[in-house]
Amino acid sequence: MASLTRTSPRCTEIMGRLVQEGDEHFALRGEFSAVLGAGPDRERQIATLDLARAVLTGVLRGASPMQQARVIDAHSELSRLTAQVPTHNFDPGLLAMEIGGLLASAAMPREAA
Repeated sequence: MASLTRTSPRCTEIMGRLVQEGDEHFALRGEFSAVLGAGPDRERQIATLDLARAVLTGVLRGASPMQQARVIDAHSELSRLTAQVPTHNFDPGLLAMEIGGLLASAAMPREAA
């Protein structure tokens, strides 16, 4: 997890907010994409995915059973993306939006929270 040091504290903060608040209007995902930049290298993309999975893991213990299922699903998809990044040519902006969307999918809907 040494590669996680390549991501910014602001990135970590936004990830946490995505998981806790969701992102109904895509504002946090846009901010997340801007923080990552237009062309992060593959090593930074992998570090970002590792951090996203770590953020989800941190939420799991205190989550309700309903949210745990959402976190596990998002973690699965992030793991799949992590395996694909070294060999696929993902657009950096779209990858950031996908990561943000998966983190936001772990948030409980407002009416259930």
